[in-house]
Formats: sequence, C-alpha cells, structure tokens
Amino acid sequence: MIEIKNLSKDYNGKQALDSINIVLPTNGLVSVIGNNGSGKTTLLRILSTTLCASSGTVKFDNVIYDENNYFYIRNKLISYVSQEYRNYKYSLIEILD
Repeated sequence: MIEIKNLSKDYNGKQALDSINIVLPTNGLVSVIGNNGSGKTTLLRILSTTLCASSGTVKFDNVIYDENNYFYIRNKLISYVSQEYRNYKYSLIEILD
C-alpha cells in the first residue's frame, strides 16, 4: 500500500502539489490523469525518489520515504521511466552484451 500524507511540492514559490492525501492499494492498477501542469509527473517523480517533496510523507508498505532508504525503494519497490528523450552514449543492446 502507498500512503501519501500532506504531500506538497513547490518550485521557487509556485505550488505544483498542495497537501495531497492518497491511499493506494498494493494490488491493482492506478491511473494518474489530469491537465498539463497539474502535478502528475511531479507526483510520480516523488514516488520514484527522483525528486524530493517540499513537505509531507510517503510510505510504501510501511517503509517511510527518506534519503536513508532511497536505494531500497528504487531497487525494490517502484520505478519511473520518463517520456523525455535522452541521448545516451550506449544502446540497450551494447549495455546488455
């Protein structure tokens, strides 16, 4: 289960997320929908530990997100793949060989 309590994020004073409270079940599929600029990507980046919240807490199966356990969360609990194009030096085939 993912528990999000009073989660907020601002960028230089502009509020991207404002006191979000959500409880998501362990099993199942969840969709995050909304207009451009509504905070979807910000929320997903916080959940995947690629961005820190300004305030609030996130728990995943009773593991509280903090910088001491980001490695565990990234490798065991949740992943995020950006839709943004990146120009990587190597292809996936080269990395896997």
